[in-house]
Amino acid sequence: SFVFPWPCVNYLFEFAKYLGVNDSIVNKAPSADFFEGQSDEADLGYSYAKIDSLLKNMIDENRSKDELLALGFEDEFIETIKKRVKINEFKRRLPIVAKI
Repeated sequence: SFVFPWPCVNYLFEFAKYLGVNDSIVNKAPSADFFEGQSDEADLGYSYAKIDSLLKNMIDENRSKDELLALGFEDEFIETIKKRVKINEFKRRLPIVAKI
């Protein structure tokens, strides 16, 4: 069975493989496809593998900033990803629905 941890991109790729999603889809570079040659990783400035590693340590392992720095993550990278997690937090919440 597949255990679904923090939804990092690499975990989603593994989940897609587990579900039997076609390799041409799973192996395609993540992109919003707004224009030819666009890549999420190029837009972010960091690889998903690097981001996923930070998220795993920061969220799953609950490591402090000092611990993350000691592991070799750069301060600017940590702050950039922390900011992106915070500003995108609303995407992980259920919508508010009016009771009728």
